[in-house]
Amino acid sequence: MIRRALLLLVLAAVPVRAQVRFDTALVRTTTVGDLLDAARAGDSLARVSSWNATLHARLSGLIDQLDRPTTRDLRLGVLADPRASVSVVARTQRPTAPTARDIEALDTLTAIMQRVYPIVLRDSAQLGNDAIAALMMPRNAWSYARRDYSIAQSTEKLRRFERKYGPSSPRLNAAEVLLNFGAQWLPGFKPDADGWPSRHEVVASYVPTYLTVTDGNARAVTVAELGIRSYLWTDGWGGRAGGVMRPGHVSFGLAVAGDADGALTSPFRGATRLGGFFAWGDAKVAFVGGREARVLVTRQVQLVPWVF
Repeated sequence: MIRRALLLLVLAAVPVRAQVRFDTALVRTTTVGDLLDAARAGDSLARVSSWNATLHARLSGLIDQLDRPTTRDLRLGVLADPRASVSVVARTQRPTAPTARDIEALDTLTAIMQRVYPIVLRDSAQLGNDAIAALMMPRNAWSYARRDYSIAQSTEKLRRFERKYGPSSPRLNAAEVLLNFGAQWLPGFKPDADGWPSRHEVVASYVPTYLTVTDGNARAVTVAELGIRSYLWTDGWGGRAGGVMRPGHVSFGLAVAGDADGALTSPFRGATRLGGFFAWGDAKVAFVGGREARVLVTRQVQLVPWVF
């Protein structure tokens, strides 16, 4: 009688339409408390303690670990995506997200539920498919939330790789290829522990295409650049979608020019002029000081593959 009452309580908490098929909207509304109640009910209905005391103790331990006032009301969809809300970022709301240990406990608990409950409840408790589906609904909500988050993470990772290494990214010269290959082992440039690419890249280029205006005439200036390129991961930036206003990367660093203007000259000839450069996507501006100070502009382009 007690076991049947528990089942009725679980069924009452699940929408009628969800008793037949999974409703993905439940991912946004199902809470940790719903999952814990379903786990307890399944443990009792399956009489786990009578045939596997160790498993029963494991289930009880996981449920007790997660059954806290600050955790019960958390929605499963939020737990699967750890990004902070606007209110949390603004510090107007203190986060109540579970620890990594809690996430691990939820994964373990739902894995046990999936492996044990459907078979045992059908055989020992004589429950029908609809009743079992209703009991397992919170577990499925967690599984769907975790799956959707995993897909979103994988898609985002691929998008970042494409932005940094894809056809619309800047072409590197031979020196930059070697420097950036080696930099993959340095902090700030290497991928993180989960394989996400670093947003940073070394810039070490010879640019003979800078232009300036002197005495009303346009003149070429050759500049050596040494700096950092930083890729912008924000969705909607980069490529055709971002256009000029929302590029996929910015660059900045040291600019060095020789003592005289000119294209295809050495930027280290004579009394070098030092300054800085800044690139907003492919559009670049630089300033070099010294006796012949110049404001320079150009566009990111590689005239000779692997060279400049």
